[in-house]
Amino acid sequence: MLACTRLRVGVLLLGAAGLPAAAWGYRVLRARARARIRARGVPALPDAVRALVFDLDHTLARYNLPQLCSLVHDCAARFLVTERGHDASLLEPYDHAWPALKGLVLDFATGDLLLLDETGAVARARHGARAAGTLDAGAIAARYGAPSCRWRAADALLAGATRGDLCWALTTGYDTGLSQLFARLVDLADARAAADRVPACYDFHEDLYAAVSSAFRQPAFAAGTGGFFSALRANPHAYIQPRPRVAAWLRRLRAQGLRVCIVTNSHADFARFTMRTAFGEGSEAACCDLIVADARKPAFFAGDSPLRAVAWLPAHPDTAIRESAAAEPLGAPPGLPCEHMLAGGSASAVEALFGLRGEAIAFFGDSCFGEVVPARRRGWWTTAVVEEADGGVFVEPLEWGGSFWSAPPPGAEPCPGTSPAARAQSWLGSAFKASAHALIADIDALAR
Repeated sequence: MLACTRLRVGVLLLGAAGLPAAAWGYRVLRARARARIRARGVPALPDAVRALVFDLDHTLARYNLPQLCSLVHDCAARFLVTERGHDASLLEPYDHAWPALKGLVLDFATGDLLLLDETGAVARARHGARAAGTLDAGAIAARYGAPSCRWRAADALLAGATRGDLCWALTTGYDTGLSQLFARLVDLADARAAADRVPACYDFHEDLYAAVSSAFRQPAFAAGTGGFFSALRANPHAYIQPRPRVAAWLRRLRAQGLRVCIVTNSHADFARFTMRTAFGEGSEAACCDLIVADARKPAFFAGDSPLRAVAWLPAHPDTAIRESAAAEPLGAPPGLPCEHMLAGGSASAVEALFGLRGEAIAFFGDSCFGEVVPARRRGWWTTAVVEEADGGVFVEPLEWGGSFWSAPPPGAEPCPGTSPAARAQSWLGSAFKASAHALIADIDALAR
């Protein structure tokens, strides 16, 4: 985790530790309180912070990741088979022993699944779903060029270009389960090529993107289509974890006089569903001053779109109309509107609403390039929330490493003075640590 030694601990992080909860008494904290927080690995915030802005999914709300990976995989596989004519073998059950890591790169040119280190070099590689497809050090060097083995598109990837015609870097909790589906598609492409005695072609990226879009498109929640949202609605707590302690912490922050805002790319109806599942009925009003749905991050941080009212269908109170003529811009009212759910907007609109800028606003999010990097550029004090940083929370087979480090490939010589399992920092871990002021595994660490 990142050190935060230059910052003083704010009361907003200490209410759950039994310390005084005066609204703005930042400068009266005792040295032993600072030591207690640092010993727990909880980041300190600047004294100037007056508002906290949170992402919702995978930040405030937490998912049961194995079940989520399986669900996303199954929904995408079903679409590929039924809508795009791919082989029915893709419908085989999801294998939970699979290394579903954030930061894996799907290489559509070679069909390889890649884990890159912080320099953009290929640290691990696998071709297809079978264990025999794991490339050893010699194979990696032969394919990617010794001695550096630097991936051809590393510069673009390290700059944040994570999705395109030639590659897709899986950087969120929603898409990590797709690496197994990609590997199965590669196996099918190889089998067809061998039967036809032609070079294999892995040009299924458009189908894979379409499968994900079908599952996650915003109208699907109300329509019950795509399989993903309907599964969550049928059994919410199989996927979304109850978070009563976090809900209590958010209420406590507001009682101390801090502004609390949630900014999510989810449509308004799914955002409300997630809030109520994780934090309880009525949590939209009790836990935060404002929820911004349909935020369209990362564009949210650089644009100037106004916040818009959310129009709910009278006959279907759980269904929100996406931005329409019925949802007029709010402009810049002098205070917060009576509604707790708005749509669209921009960071500048939120700043105007709160009357705050720069490090007076602290942001918490899980997406490196969609949230953490642009929030930092905005001047907000930024914390990355990445549960893999805690170790053991997510399935990360040791032979591959994890989202923040990579083990050497089979046959690799360890560096002098290191063990055979010496770890190298991954490209995604490096990007998080370079862009965030602090990094934590779970918001619950602050609520405790």
